[in-house]
Amino acid sequence: MIYPYECKTCGPFEVIKSVKEIDKPEQCPTCYIITKDRRIGLTRLGDVDNNPSYNPAFGKVINSKSHLRSELARMRDEGRDMIEVGNESPDKIHKHFESARAEKLKNSWEPAEKALHDWRNGR
Repeated sequence: MIYPYECKTCGPFEVIKSVKEIDKPEQCPTCYIITKDRRIGLTRLGDVDNNPSYNPAFGKVINSKSHLRSELARMRDEGRDMIEVGNESPDKIHKHFESARAEKLKNSWEPAEKALHDWRNGR
């Protein structure tokens, strides 16, 4: 979970830690002062993104992961298939690249095999 803290000198900062460590004091990442002042408010999981950023693939600012996913779905509906990188399982990625590599190898040898076949048959 992400917990908000308040440094009396520097202001708010966030710490990612388990629920078991909720009472543990934290160190401000700027001035290194130890604080127990946890800000009251909602804690959240990592799916929330409070830092909108420009995404060159879409040519616009993406506000959150849900906004990103809706843009991906919209592009898929338009026939422009894109995927969100980083969410695929390693097995799926390995299978994709192994099959792509095998297809590329097959395609690279096809002209040579055809030429050899034609040569052997006197064409």
